[in-house]
Amino acid sequence: VLRANADGMWERVENGVKPFLPDCDFCIAGVSGKVELKYLEAWPARKTTKTDLGLSQGQRLWLKKWHENGGRAYVLARIGKGEWLLVSAQQSLDPAPRQEWIDRSCHYAERDPDFKEIMSSLIL
Repeated sequence: VLRANADGMWERVENGVKPFLPDCDFCIAGVSGKVELKYLEAWPARKTTKTDLGLSQGQRLWLKKWHENGGRAYVLARIGKGEWLLVSAQQSLDPAPRQEWIDRSCHYAERDPDFKEIMSSLIL
């Protein structure tokens, strides 16, 4: 999903034992955290229709709990052929319409983002 062309570490974690654990770990400039990767083919046709970005209730709870205990946790979603959004678990991860997800995001791009832009957003 992402190219490892920036300083730091980014590792995909495969875990069949704990289904709610996020997909990736990162460590950049002494800052570490978790990232759940999601993909939507498209936003709902109606602007007011809520979407969960593909997050299960268990995933939302795990990410929130991690954040509440001082860890960094994010959802990185790709929508369609190039729209991306990065949302911190310090924001609400409950289903919302498209614009609300964009407003919640700490990084939003309507094109494939530069990997360093995303990495920078993870450590702010």
